[in-house]
Amino acid sequence: MNKAILIDAENSRVTMVTLPNGYKEWHKVMKCDMATVAFYIDDHDSVLVDDEGMLKQPERFFLYDGFHHPLAGNGLVVDCDEEGNTVDCNATEEAVRAKVKFMNKTELMIYLYANQ
Repeated sequence: MNKAILIDAENSRVTMVTLPNGYKEWHKVMKCDMATVAFYIDDHDSVLVDDEGMLKQPERFFLYDGFHHPLAGNGLVVDCDEEGNTVDCNATEEAVRAKVKFMNKTELMIYLYANQ
């Protein structure tokens, strides 16, 4: 089991979590069926998101400072070693919280309009 950071858009929370082994268990933590890497934070950590997030008519989103657009659904900050095995993420809960802005649909539309 490894430490990761859950970006819980539904509840507007960022929390450290312990990941069960196996990506299917990660999906349960993220409340999704499929996850994909949205972007890399640095040389180590990456942010996974619900691969089908926009197809589910989401109500909640998050924007990660430095990434080019808001993301639908929940996110998960994870890290892996040189062999691709999951290890504890390097980011801290506080650092991720400082970079995340949660949005509802109205806030998303305002953001998109202002940044077109």
